[in-house]
Order: sequence, then structure tokens, then C-alpha cells
Amino acid sequence: AERMMDSAERLEMPPFPKERFLEAVDAVVRENAAWVPPYGSGATLYLRPYMFATGPVIGVKPSMEYQFRLFATPVGPYFKGGIKPLKLRISDLDRAAPKGTGDVKAGLNYAMSLYNIVDAHEKGFDENVYVDSATRTHIEETGGANVIFVTKDGKLVTPKSDTILPSITRRSLLQVARDYLGMEVEERPVELAEIGEFAECGLCGTAAVISPVGTIVDHGNEIHYAGMGPTIQKLYDTLTGIQMGRLEAPEGWIQVIE
Repeated sequence: AERMMDSAERLEMPPFPKERFLEAVDAVVRENAAWVPPYGSGATLYLRPYMFATGPVIGVKPSMEYQFRLFATPVGPYFKGGIKPLKLRISDLDRAAPKGTGDVKAGLNYAMSLYNIVDAHEKGFDENVYVDSATRTHIEETGGANVIFVTKDGKLVTPKSDTILPSITRRSLLQVARDYLGMEVEERPVELAEIGEFAECGLCGTAAVISPVGTIVDHGNEIHYAGMGPTIQKLYDTLTGIQMGRLEAPEGWIQVIE
């Protein structure tokens, strides 16, 4: 709810109140309870809140009217047929501009990556890794997920930048690493030149939690990682264990809907 409110303010949209947001989640899940996949199936009920302008405005200015909607859909296990480590490439195109909207949850950020993801797929890659558009020397994120790295001595490192979307899953993984696994955690700028020094790499997001990365190709230079290595496996098992109720959750993480 807070992320949506922050993004709305940046886009000159009226923030949707947190209390009404939580009421919407409760109502939508209640109404769609029959579509909640069975426990243990690996499938989940996915919720997506969104807002859009509906006012009769054709000029370049904020609308006077908006709608908030929340839809629910069951989604199958993210890793069908087993986990396959991803093959990524360093992108030549940019995702976000300095002092732009890279840290805002807006459709335009995903639209920017569509041409590039189709091109990546056609060339045999699963995703693009974007670097900062000002200097092209630091890792940012992919078209739809944040990046995490694990050092050879077991430290969790994630890129820090004003143009990265602040993923809730990434934030959850950082807390899990610190509080549940006793890991050292660093949020800092990650140089493109140092990505070969890490042992493990993953992409994090709502649906997959963590997708392991096997290879990043930087213009012919291939950097290989452990795929679903031991640390990423532990992070994945711990966060999904909290989500599924196998492990006790931090305060405020779970909302029970009777």
C-alpha cells in the first residue's frame, strides 16, 4: 500500500488510502476464496492492485478522476518442470533515466523494456540486465525484477540506486537474510566490473520469489554462477516457508482473512 501511495504522489495521482487498500484485499480474497489453490500445490492466488485515470482529459495534465482496482487470479507454480537457471545479457538500451521515474511503480517503466525483452528472447536470453544510463558502469535491475548477488563468503549484496524499483520481495529477502539466516547484508552500488566476483546471482519478484541466474553475458564475456546455489536456496526456502506458514513470520507480514 505504501509503495502504491508513493508512486501515486510522483505521478500526481491521489494516493489510495492504506485502510481502504487493505479492505479491498480482504473483500477480493473473500469473494475469490474458491479460486485459492490448494496448499502444497505450489500455486498461489495473485493479487494485482492498479490505478488509472478515467477523466475526460486530452491535454498533458493530471486527470480529475481516477479508478482503483484490484484483481485476483490463480497462478500455477512459477518453476514448472523444475528450476532452470536463467541466462541474462547486459543491455545496450536503457530502462530509466537519472532523476526520472525508474523507482516509480508505473506501467511506463515496463513498456520501456518490451522491445528489448522480445529481442533478448529472439537471441536466446531470458532477460536483460540494465546498467545505469548516466555512466553505464553500475548494475541496476532487469525489465521486471531486482537483482541480488551472493559473495563467495556468503554475504548478500543488492544494487542501490535512485532509479531502481524498490521491490517488496527484495526488501523481504534482505530481512530474512539478516534476521533468519544471520547473514551480512549490503545495499550498495554494484559495479559492472565486479559481477564476475560473485558466487551466486538471482532475480527477485512477487511470483517467482527468487529465480536463479546461471549466466550473465557482457558482450561476449560470459560470467557463470552457481544457479540455485546453497545460499539462494536457503533464502528461497525461508521466505516461502514464511509465506506458507511453515515458519513464524515477522510482525506485520501476515494478514489473516477469515
